[in-house]
Amino acid sequence: HPTLGSTFVLGGLLVDRPLPAAPRAPDRCGDCRRCIDACPTGALAPPGVLDAGRCLSRWSTAGVEPPAPLPRGPYDFGCDVCQDACPYNAGPGPESFPGL
Repeated sequence: HPTLGSTFVLGGLLVDRPLPAAPRAPDRCGDCRRCIDACPTGALAPPGVLDAGRCLSRWSTAGVEPPAPLPRGPYDFGCDVCQDACPYNAGPGPESFPGL
């Protein structure tokens, strides 16, 4: 998100009618490689390509057996090292939602 960063929980809806397509977000990364360089398993590659078979979050949250022992770190449930490295996620954080 242009002002909120990239840390979101994604969801989906099943509908029985066509919906208008959202405009594609512009590439704001440029030559930045912070997430790529920070990834402990090399799961990221330019330009914005994720190899899910190498992603620690997929291994640990989906119960998928990793192809190799996990690197040392707090990876019991997810990783998010790439999210922490992204300069667009350095803002004030998410707003609270009343009632949740």
